[in-house]
Amino acid sequence: MSPPVVVFAVGNPSRGDDAIGPELCGRLEKWLKNEGLEDQVELIEDFQLQIEHVLDLQGRQLALFIDAGENTPAPYTFKQITPATGIAHTTHELPPQAVLQVYLQTEGCEPPPSFVLCVSGDKFELGEPLTVTIDTQRQRGYHLDSVNRSLHLNAHQLPEVALLHALQSEARKLFGQRLAYYAEMMGVPNPPLRLSSARTRWGSCNHRGGIALNWRLIYMPLPVIDYVVAHELGHLKEMNHSPRFWSVVATLCPEWQVRRQELKQHALHIPVL
Repeated sequence: MSPPVVVFAVGNPSRGDDAIGPELCGRLEKWLKNEGLEDQVELIEDFQLQIEHVLDLQGRQLALFIDAGENTPAPYTFKQITPATGIAHTTHELPPQAVLQVYLQTEGCEPPPSFVLCVSGDKFELGEPLTVTIDTQRQRGYHLDSVNRSLHLNAHQLPEVALLHALQSEARKLFGQRLAYYAEMMGVPNPPLRLSSARTRWGSCNHRGGIALNWRLIYMPLPVIDYVVAHELGHLKEMNHSPRFWSVVATLCPEWQVRRQELKQHALHIPVL
């Protein structure tokens, strides 16, 4: 079985800042080994994206593309992407969005949640040295651009930390939207949301009406996320798991039994980030 996360590091080490992808790939490899996560993430390094990389998306829970961009705002941008054609953001002809589009067309289903970490570069001529300095000892930080759905990172931030922050930011936004949608459907006020990092619980609802959702649900398909949201909202009316409780859940998520089984299956392959 393939690891749940795949990282594509794209670039030519002999073309100046085009070496950024391979450089970060090397750092990720060391970090994953030190953290004991090498079986959770597959690293794929290549000069450029190919149609064949669609096969590497099969069976994944999440994909990350790392590349350098000539016109990328410094120092980095980090954003979630969807299938599309004819979009160029890096120094390579086939962009990640096009790979996702081919996946959609050939597999007949949506690709896994996918993100691009694009690093601003200056020189890409053959034989040029790498001009971007990456210092892992400096202070880390990020700035979320909610208008452009981009994450602008400190030039010295580790890519794995950037990924964690971006996923949690995306989780908070998406979960808040789904809570608001189903709360209105159920006719209750939109409850306060807190992100959880629990290892054994996907959600909880306290006696004050606050709801906590595990941020790792962001790896799950939307129907599964909606089931967990419906489950916790159901506790606003029934703080138990009685037949009355499941009746409330069924009004929000009629296929809750199927979604609960899917949750259990997806949980087996969730990364330990």
